[in-house]
Amino acid sequence: MLTDLRIEQLHKEIERVQLLGSPFLESIASLRVLKQIYLRKDLPLFIIVYGMSGVGKDMVIQHAVNLEMLQKVRSCTTRKPRKDEDPNSYIWMNDAEDKKLPTESIEAYEERLTEKYKLIEFSLHDGNFYGINEQSIEEAITNKRSTLIKTDINGAFSLKKLLVGRANTVIICIHPADPHQFDNVIENQRVGENITAKITTALQTTMQTEFIANYIILNSFKEKGLLISQMLLQLIIAMSHNAIRNVTHQ
Repeated sequence: MLTDLRIEQLHKEIERVQLLGSPFLESIASLRVLKQIYLRKDLPLFIIVYGMSGVGKDMVIQHAVNLEMLQKVRSCTTRKPRKDEDPNSYIWMNDAEDKKLPTESIEAYEERLTEKYKLIEFSLHDGNFYGINEQSIEEAITNKRSTLIKTDINGAFSLKKLLVGRANTVIICIHPADPHQFDNVIENQRVGENITAKITTALQTTMQTEFIANYIILNSFKEKGLLISQMLLQLIIAMSHNAIRNVTHQ
């Protein structure tokens, strides 16, 4: 019963966020503009993409990560390198002490690795730990190239705070075009998955988006909705990248 009430609350929050800001153009209602961006020519560009579980973040950014103008931030991971995988593609957390102890809780394990590797954000996938640490961010700032990072709402806040005065940040929320889109996450939940925690995180994401995002892309899995979202993300990246090249720092 409590879960049903929270899902109903989430549906209402999703609908509320769909109306935040204003359309980029009347003909492009699926791109909402929330905050004006002030870009400095002398600072690198960070494109930060976040969104709730099941919204399609990976599919939306899958083509953007291959743009020549972008570099990808190296993540940390506890998984083993795959055959023929570039050894520099990840920061490998493969020391003996990086393994979860039999008596260690997931929370204690996350806290230990977060502290050791100075992780800004982290997640668990298929039993492997992934995260972005401060070292990767420092490398991206030093290289002074436009950078794309996929994270969650907490990671977006942490990155924005870390990058103040050191980089231009453009923060994009990938948001459901349909308030019932999140229902698929519930229907397709994996064995042992904490769906209550996912609902809580989704609510947190919707409630805080107006305080952090510059743009909202309303992503739909219907017809050409995903293709439109991919194109809109690349449009934002191109506009931001070109604006830095043309802006005059005062």
